Amino acid sequence: MHQPFDYRILTKWLIKIGIPVSEHYLKHSLQLHPDYPSIYSITDVIEKMGIDCLAVEIEAESLDEVPLPFLANMKSSDGLRFELIENLNATKESAFSENWTGIVIAADKPKHFKNAEIDNYLKNERESKYLIILIAILSVFFFVRLNLFSEVRWLYIFSISALAGLLISVLIVLKELGLSNKMLEEVCTEDCETVKDSTDINWGELGLIYFSVQIVFIAFSATENASVRTLFNLLSLFSLGFIAYSLFYQWKIVKKWCKLCLGILSILAVQLANAVWYQETFQISIPQILSFISVSAFIYISWALIKPLIKNYFHFQAEYYRLNRFRNNTELFRNYQENRPQVPQEALSSELELANPLAHTKIIVACNPFCKPCAEVHHKLEQLIDRFGEQISLIIRWNVNTQYKEHKRYQAAHYLLSIACSFPIEKRVAQTRILLNEWFGKMDFHAFKEEHSSFNISVEESIISRLMEEHEQWAETANVEYTPSIFINGRLLTKPFDLGDVYNFLKYEETPALEEPETVEIT
Repeated sequence: MHQPFDYRILTKWLIKIGIPVSEHYLKHSLQLHPDYPSIYSITDVIEKMGIDCLAVEIEAESLDEVPLPFLANMKSSDGLRFELIENLNATKESAFSENWTGIVIAADKPKHFKNAEIDNYLKNERESKYLIILIAILSVFFFVRLNLFSEVRWLYIFSISALAGLLISVLIVLKELGLSNKMLEEVCTEDCETVKDSTDINWGELGLIYFSVQIVFIAFSATENASVRTLFNLLSLFSLGFIAYSLFYQWKIVKKWCKLCLGILSILAVQLANAVWYQETFQISIPQILSFISVSAFIYISWALIKPLIKNYFHFQAEYYRLNRFRNNTELFRNYQENRPQVPQEALSSELELANPLAHTKIIVACNPFCKPCAEVHHKLEQLIDRFGEQISLIIRWNVNTQYKEHKRYQAAHYLLSIACSFPIEKRVAQTRILLNEWFGKMDFHAFKEEHSSFNISVEESIISRLMEEHEQWAETANVEYTPSIFINGRLLTKPFDLGDVYNFLKYEETPALEEPETVEIT
């Protein structure tokens, strides 16, 4: 699977700036972006992280004005290529001038950078790294313990070579499955592809099974048994024909050399030399041969069952990113919303406004004070306000039946509306936001009312009751069937879209200024 650009250099660049970031997070976020792969997708993802980032086309004489380090976009016939510039001396070399496109990407670290999603990725990466280290230590300990107190010195060489052969075989299989990376592409060039495609024999899978059988057999058999040594040494002797054939095939027939294949041949040669050097007695055991055949069959069948699952996993992963890039397309979202029926958006006598009343994009959320999904959505709305506070108007309206005034839903909604309407007009938006954050964090009416018992409610109860009726009438007109119901510019947000898709919509939405509405003090 070819990568359009090297994610490692993006990660390294951000770390150099002082921003801890996960390469897996960057890769995941970029592949979900509707404009991937492009320079815009990079800057947009970084901005979404909360970092000021800009891609500009400038003259070479102006490079000293770009904050270091920065990324320089280089000419490439195979995807996007970037060079990390930490010192301006690198830009004065002729190789840089000849290949630079004139575009740079620069970013500034915010004073207080915090991203919970990235922190979670980094935590998982650390745990995975520790697990790999632990497995490696236990594996080494197992082989050392197995061989250190044994007089079978030949087993050291055989064990280490089998592990090395398995590692190279895994790399070949990854390449054959299309799962490549920068390091593997540098080792495995077009010559490797030529050798691999010139025959129907799958050398990677053959090596994977062969060396896996060796390792499993070493781990679970009596390695000091002379018949086991004879069996391994016979296998090494038989490999001589394969070594000769493979070298002749690459040299005379294909006339190309595969570095990974040569690595496998070198390991087989080491095992052959080990067999010749340490073979002392020749002893064949039928039970050992049957055990070896059983292990080989088990490994082969296991791989035959696992391989389709691996291929399907990466196929579905690629499809997942492709379909989500389609879903994240802003025009698709906008067209879908515009084809939905529009409900009234006229302002009520007073609103529970949490963001910018003058914003072009108006979001109205129909809520129930004791609705747990409403509380979850409110938390996501808070994140939306933090990122797009000046770009959106966010209004909360209660979907409560005013005929049941003794019900806790009505009483809680009435009380919250009474407090919000009593806030000073110049501070009402900010204080209403704090108020509803407190409420949806607890949703305990008695405790909440006791905490705010000292608050002076300055609005008459009859006015709030009339406001509650306005909320109810709007909910009926808008045909609110469930809470939370989210309306974007008067149109209900429904599946397959959700609040996560609103981000991209806001990212592209223009925000022309609106006329400031008349402010009325409720008394």
